[in-house]
Amino acid sequence: MEGSIIEVDGTLENPFVLAGVIAWTIFLTLLTLITAVKLWPRSSSSFDNSIFITLILLPFYIFTPWGYRLISSIIYCISAGELMGVGYWGKAPFWVAWLAGGVTLVWVAIRKRRLSI
Repeated sequence: MEGSIIEVDGTLENPFVLAGVIAWTIFLTLLTLITAVKLWPRSSSSFDNSIFITLILLPFYIFTPWGYRLISSIIYCISAGELMGVGYWGKAPFWVAWLAGGVTLVWVAIRKRRLSI
């Protein structure tokens, strides 16, 4: 059955969607951590720092709902052993990844401030 199309529950009750949410959250958190630690500007203004980090990370945060679905669809294709289209009813909460990334960014900002004092 090459190229089949399935429609599934898109909420966290679906284990494939839950795995996609966890994977995207880990990806976004690591991306935030690496960006904040490695690319944090050396300027004296914390406003400049926040603008810089925001411009780099904003596209990834905006596309969080699609990131969840993309990873979940890839997991479905791998488990089925074939390419397939996956449609989702409902959606997973996007704020999970945003919260994890935001907490990471605040943690890095606090650490950077402590180290610079």
